[in-house]
Amino acid sequence: AEKTSGQSRCFMPQDGAEFEADRELRKVADEFPGGAASLAEGVQLPWNMPSGVNRNTPVKRLGRDSLAGDFATAGAVIAPHYEFPTIELLRNLPALSRAGMTMLTGLLGSPIVLPRQTAPTVGQSLAEGGALVQYDQTLDQIKLSAHRVGSSQKYSRLALLQSTPDFEAMIMADHMAVLALKIDYLGLNGQGAGDEPLGVLNQLIQSVTFGGAASTAYAKCVQMETLIRAANVPDEISYITTSSGRGQLKTVAKLLTGATTVVATPVWGDNDEVNGRPAWDSQQVPGNVMLAGAFRHMVMAQWGGLAIVLDTISQANQDKYWLNINTYIDFALRHNQAFCRSTDSVASLS
Repeated sequence: AEKTSGQSRCFMPQDGAEFEADRELRKVADEFPGGAASLAEGVQLPWNMPSGVNRNTPVKRLGRDSLAGDFATAGAVIAPHYEFPTIELLRNLPALSRAGMTMLTGLLGSPIVLPRQTAPTVGQSLAEGGALVQYDQTLDQIKLSAHRVGSSQKYSRLALLQSTPDFEAMIMADHMAVLALKIDYLGLNGQGAGDEPLGVLNQLIQSVTFGGAASTAYAKCVQMETLIRAANVPDEISYITTSSGRGQLKTVAKLLTGATTVVATPVWGDNDEVNGRPAWDSQQVPGNVMLAGAFRHMVMAQWGGLAIVLDTISQANQDKYWLNINTYIDFALRHNQAFCRSTDSVASLS
């Protein structure tokens, strides 16, 4: 509306809830002395009507804004929104299973014994009519004994009722990953004392010293393979070290020492190979050492699989669940000569 007696122009909506409310109030006011003339200039709104005049005008609203970031005005009614699944934890990668370790699972009885021939009979060359001498083969046994590996966790039933839908699945996946990595680490670096099995790096295997020299790194990798092959191990050989070791070997060029020729390719190739053999990196390897081996000659034995027990009874007075997972494993080398390790780190060659 517009006054002509020197008063300023006032905003008057032409549609919407405010327009309808103003029109209704003016109609009611006409029934009283003074009529609509008794009303103030501008838009008339009832006290309990939400403010919200036309957003295209600079007119200030009659109440404060409700902001999502303000708990008292709007934030309290905004529910948190979760996207599934839960962002996964960054973990070590297993080493031995990727390199081709032999796994015997579902075993019963302990210990498990693998018979092994350690020496042959003797071939003989002799004159016609000569008497052959009898020679027997020599045998021994590889013995695998059960070592327990497990994990445990308690959580409340309310945690399941009020948490995200994948909470229980996340718990189980985490336990499986932790146990797999624990078993892998024991296979690499188990101390063989107490309840730990003896890992490959702590067994009597062949060894090479890199000595921190980048110029001989390729020759040392070839030497590791040569020691294994010279022991009459014809199987596929793989190399394992840490990501730091991998990164260092990717910056070191191959040097053919006999011809003092540098080859314009790194010791650790872009296709994750060393000396033409598969190469794997994992933070499971201690001390940035390098391990080469025909990994089918490494045996992991597992008794009875995984025993997963969700106990809902013993902690019932606290309304808690108790998850326990157990398994029994051991490691053995069919032939120690099938493996060779560096005695030092390959992560600081210069």
